[in-house]
Amino acid sequence: MKALLTTCTLARSDKEPSQDACDAQMHRESVIAALADGVGRAEMGSEAAHKTVESFINYFKSRPPSWSNRKALEEFAKLINRSLHQEGMARCGHPEMLSTACAVAIEGDRLHGLNVGDSRVYVLRGDKLTQLSVDHAEPQKDFEHVLRRCMGMEPDVAPHFFETPVAAGDVVLLCSDGITRVVPDEELRQLLAQHAAARTLVGHARERATEETLDDMSAVVVQVQAINPAAVTAQARLD
Repeated sequence: MKALLTTCTLARSDKEPSQDACDAQMHRESVIAALADGVGRAEMGSEAAHKTVESFINYFKSRPPSWSNRKALEEFAKLINRSLHQEGMARCGHPEMLSTACAVAIEGDRLHGLNVGDSRVYVLRGDKLTQLSVDHAEPQKDFEHVLRRCMGMEPDVAPHFFETPVAAGDVVLLCSDGITRVVPDEELRQLLAQHAAARTLVGHARERATEETLDDMSAVVVQVQAINPAAVTAQARLD
């Protein structure tokens, strides 16, 4: 498999570090990418976001060979969530290790992924941009920033799972709400169609943001360049 991976995280100001974290890596014939946004009102949101991303990446690279990507992501989400919840309770007496999460694994010609919270995952195929994730946030106007679900809040978590075929030429985007609140989907589609890297997307969002909408911003862009036919066959046997 061949893919071009770019990542970018930008804090809302130079005075404090970003509460976002993201990473994407090639591992053998797979791509694993993860992004997390620490809950702003949580004391350890930034720590939770970084731990979430690092754990998804490292766990995936050492997953049992018999596990499908779907099972691996599901088990890792449970483990990471439980760890965040227990650590928050131990250190603060209540949940404070809180973060959104989205993660995707691409192997063969399939993408498997999950999300918790309002960090999003999109796929661009041809000229059509499709949101694969679901926002776990209040739908009422002016309350969109209130999360209904996040990592670390409860001992157990119920992520939204998704799956889609992928082909050479497809583009996968993971991004935090700091981007999606200020950049409409149509502009994201146009930028991805122009082969924009993660840094370009984040820079465009920063330019669009006002003083009221400025937030930490992060993005992961995976441009799928080639699919390994052998990996397609192997993944079919594993599933």
